[in-house]
Amino acid sequence: MIEAGEKARLLEGHLDRRPFARIPFGDFGEGLSRYPFMLVLPQDVHERFLEKELKRAGVLVERNCELLDFEQRNDSILARLGTTKRRKETASFEYLCGCDGAHSSVREKCGISFPRRHLRAGVFRCRRCGHRADSG
Repeated sequence: MIEAGEKARLLEGHLDRRPFARIPFGDFGEGLSRYPFMLVLPQDVHERFLEKELKRAGVLVERNCELLDFEQRNDSILARLGTTKRRKETASFEYLCGCDGAHSSVREKCGISFPRRHLRAGVFRCRRCGHRADSG
């Protein structure tokens, strides 16, 4: 996993094309961890790694499937799913993991709040690895 990523040495924040922050990382965890650096890993690489580990544990990851609704049962979760062929199906699971970001339907249905603050759009650039993340 480490080999697939890049060590971030510096984070620069830009707003309206002007720099507003410069945060050097270096090896900030030196003496605290075997991995004392900030690692930047592309999302697709991370997803492939996680899917491979889940497969090894006997878990199937389905793509192009949407969670339409769910309900908690005594010993399971009953989920209503939609597929790319516009079919709907119902399935029962031991666990439901909501990994669908800030607009999570799972989080919202469970009543878990997500405090939001309005941020102006900015750009954060990781120096050395060349990755950009647009915010906003």
